[in-house]
Formats: sequence, C-alpha cells, structure tokens
Amino acid sequence: MTDDQRIPLIEGAIRAFNEEDVPTLLEFLHPEVRSRVAEGLGNPGAHEGIEGFAAMMADWGEAWSTNQVELDEIEFVSEDIALVHVSQRLVGAGSGIPVGMTNTFLVGFQGDTAIRFEIHPDRESAAAAL
Repeated sequence: MTDDQRIPLIEGAIRAFNEEDVPTLLEFLHPEVRSRVAEGLGNPGAHEGIEGFAAMMADWGEAWSTNQVELDEIEFVSEDIALVHVSQRLVGAGSGIPVGMTNTFLVGFQGDTAIRFEIHPDRESAAAAL
C-alpha cells in the first residue's frame, strides 16, 4: 500500500459496510456513482447513482445472510483508480452454508469520493475494465 490519503477512506467504507453503517458508507460515494457487478459473479449488471448503488448492494446481498469484507490490499493503478483486494466471509441465505471468496473492487475517485465502484472476481477482471 502507498501513503495515499484515500486509504483511510477505503478502510472506513469497508468498516461501515461490515457494521451496516449506511450513512458513513454513503459519505464515501459520489452522488453520481456508477456501480457494477462484473460478469462471473452473482447478479451482474450496471447501476447509476446512490439509488443504483443501493440496488446493486441489495441484489448482491440477497443471496447471503451474512457478508463480511476483510481488506487484503489496496493497489493504486492510476491517480484516481484503486484496485481494492478483499476476502469475503459469507453465509448462504437459504442454505446456511459458509462461503469464502476473494474479490477485487475497482474504485474510481473524484476528489475524496468514489464516482465508480465495481465488484470483480479477480484482479485480471478489474484490470481489464480500466
């Protein structure tokens, strides 16, 4: 990781997600955020704005009764784009079966807010979306 001033913002957004602290999570997002779940993951698709982000998260979360994100690494690939490598611990909503997976979030910044947020299955998928 670098000493980028946005690292604490990313860490805070992950903490807010894990604690279901919606107001703090929304502070991380630009009002016109473009969000997407990449192909190869459940409920792929693109969304616009805060409402779209909320819909994406609801779609992504409907399969899981529990979803906790652990930060593995933050990689700034340009001035305004970070690849955020995470591990997720999930529990299936219907099955109760625990699942572990790794994903990469592509986060594009405008100032100190995320104008772009994408969930990818891996670094290669996220890098291809740059």
